Amino acid sequence: MNIQTKATNVRLTNGIKEYLDKRLKSLDRLVDPDDTSIQCRVEVEKTTERHRRGDIYRSEINMKIAGASFRAEATAEKLFDAIDESKAQMAKELRRHKKKHVKSVRKGGAKIKEELRRT
Repeated sequence: MNIQTKATNVRLTNGIKEYLDKRLKSLDRLVDPDDTSIQCRVEVEKTTERHRRGDIYRSEINMKIAGASFRAEATAEKLFDAIDESKAQMAKELRRHKKKHVKSVRKGGAKIKEELRRT
């Protein structure tokens, strides 16, 4: 999986990069590991302009897989919490897509099997 990382108003340290890579590697089991066209864009930012106090962090993950686009976004008071929440949302989206795909394949196989029984 090709991962591109962008940081806005946050210094992207090696620790943050490693944490992102570690979290996003867990999504590999939900996608085809042989597909090299998968693109993952991650943006982390600190949004403090409209808040009275404290830092608010936002994490956004965009993935393109075989023509389908997936997006997850989360905000939290800690950067790592925002990353975890957006990763969980992305995993949910990918599971839903995988479930639909498997269901359609099984449905097609059942139709073929039914036609073979009729003949």
